[in-house]
Amino acid sequence: MKFIEKLIENTELKESKLYAAAQKCFAKPDTGITIQHKGAYNVIKDCANVTVRYLPHYIFGAYANPFETLKGKFTKLEIEEFVKKSRDDYALEQLLTLIVNKFKDQPSNLEKRVEVAPKSDMGMSDPYGMYGSDEFEVEDNLRNDQMGEVELLCLAFGVS
Repeated sequence: MKFIEKLIENTELKESKLYAAAQKCFAKPDTGITIQHKGAYNVIKDCANVTVRYLPHYIFGAYANPFETLKGKFTKLEIEEFVKKSRDDYALEQLLTLIVNKFKDQPSNLEKRVEVAPKSDMGMSDPYGMYGSDEFEVEDNLRNDQMGEVELLCLAFGVS
C-alpha cells in the first residue's frame, strides 16, 4: 500500500529497513537459513508478521513533526485507499486512529475558519436586529470531529 510505503520511505530510522526484510521473511521464513526445529518456522513467520503490521506505527511515532515532514507526500487516492483498508484491518485502524488523534491534539495544525455572526434574539421588537451593536458571536465552521477521516488526513498532510 502506497501510504505505508511513503510513511516508511520518508524516515531516517534504520529500523525502516526491516519492513522489506520482514515481508520476505513472512512469505518464506526459511530464506537464507536452515531451520532445525519446526516451531522456529512459525516463530519467524509470526515475528515478521508483527513487524510488517506494526513497524509503521513505530515509524510514525518517531517523526518529530510528522505532518510537516510528510506534507505533500501523499495523494488523496493513497489516503482513501489507506482509510478504506483500515476498515478491515485492525492494525491499520490503530494506525489511522493514532494519526488522527495526533493531528487533533496539535491545535497549531488546525486552520480555523471563523465567521462573525450577530447574536440573534428572536424576542426583539427591533426589525433591524442588532444592527450597529457591538454584540457579536463567533462561530467555528471547522468541526474536525465531524470531518471524515479522508478529509482530515488530507488537511493534516496538505493534500488538496
